[in-house]
Amino acid sequence: MYLSELSRDRNNNLDIMRFLAAICVIISHAIPLSKGEEYADFISVYTSGSLSIGGIAVGIFFVAGGFLISKSMERVKTAKAFFSARCIRIFPSLIFVTVLSVFVLGPVLTQLPLVSYFMDKNTYLYLINMILIPVHALPGVFEHNIYPEVVNGPLWTLSVEFVCYILCFLAFKIGFFNKKNYLCTVPLAIMMCVLVLYLNNSFLTSVIRPVLLFYIGFGMYVLRDHIKLSAKYNFLAIVIFVLLLVMKCDFLAMILIFPYIVFYLGYGCKYKFSNFSRYGEFSYGMYLWGWPIGQTVCMLAGGRMNWILNAVIVSVIAILFGIISYYAVDRNVNKIYKKIMTVKQS
Repeated sequence: MYLSELSRDRNNNLDIMRFLAAICVIISHAIPLSKGEEYADFISVYTSGSLSIGGIAVGIFFVAGGFLISKSMERVKTAKAFFSARCIRIFPSLIFVTVLSVFVLGPVLTQLPLVSYFMDKNTYLYLINMILIPVHALPGVFEHNIYPEVVNGPLWTLSVEFVCYILCFLAFKIGFFNKKNYLCTVPLAIMMCVLVLYLNNSFLTSVIRPVLLFYIGFGMYVLRDHIKLSAKYNFLAIVIFVLLLVMKCDFLAMILIFPYIVFYLGYGCKYKFSNFSRYGEFSYGMYLWGWPIGQTVCMLAGGRMNWILNAVIVSVIAILFGIISYYAVDRNVNKIYKKIMTVKQS
């Protein structure tokens, strides 16, 4: 069957895939947080830092996001409706985590006297994480951990994600939701891929790759009538993906092959866990809380610890905090937003 047929309703595996991806990000981060930033998971070691288990997991968020957000853009059509929905999705939990980090986590864990902590301008500078400007340190917090000072490393990806939202909106307005117009942008995407491969810079790769995956997810939405999902093609895709990883062509594996695997597992599988998120979507909160919880667990263990134990403990606590974030923040904000929209429409 074609992607267009399989993606008409909510009968898919994307929710459970995002949940598992959030767990994989926690596992990937547990190694450097527990042993030091020079350590990493086996994929990162094999690819000299250009790809990791966490990078693959983040890829799931971006390639699926490119498809779903394009679908949302075409449905709502206006800038106000589109960006209101996106802001409601990304900012409430981000503000919740940032404020608690500054006014609860920081005061409890800082090595400084509380007066010094609250008098330090860097304490309040951390709050600009709420507007997608990454600031990593809080005064006196995690200074003696094996991975020192960084309070919430993954927040930088949210800035990249919001840029992708803007690009999606511009693509809709310019007319790139049309198949022929979209195909005209492919040479530019190829040029970006060539540039990344030529420069061979792991930081640049980690920033550009999510944008390209979002772009491909967007393209799969535009071309959904022509994308056939089958177990045979997926098996072949997995074999090629593994071979490319073995050959250390991880960037090509992620860009050329990985999106098909994600969409087959998300939409093409015979068995679907479509009710997985019937009580709420917790993966975003887990993603936001995973790193600071990991740092806190390491601090309480003396600054370093066994990474497997860290991953297990953090995963359990992050799920709990993801549930709290959803019920305390996301669900209530969504209810208020829906009421406002209902009143405006009436």
